[in-house]
Amino acid sequence: MSTSLIKPSTCPKCGHNLDAATPMDADVIATPSVGDISVCYKCAALLEFGPGLILHDLDVSTVDSAIQQQLAHAVTFIRLNQPMV
Repeated sequence: MSTSLIKPSTCPKCGHNLDAATPMDADVIATPSVGDISVCYKCAALLEFGPGLILHDLDVSTVDSAIQQQLAHAVTFIRLNQPMV
């Protein structure tokens, strides 16, 4: 997997500063574009890159079921791996 730095954007759910992107598929280059989906690694919010690569809430109803399954796995992984405070 390759992680790339991106223009910093704030998660609209938790306010965490997000400045990198890592693809779920190891064969994909991590350069997000408008319309690409992301998951906040801090709070597991489902997000989408908008104009200027600013993150906004993802309307999950617009995503096909296979992608929804992948997102569910990512959310579960993030939630299970967050340190207990």
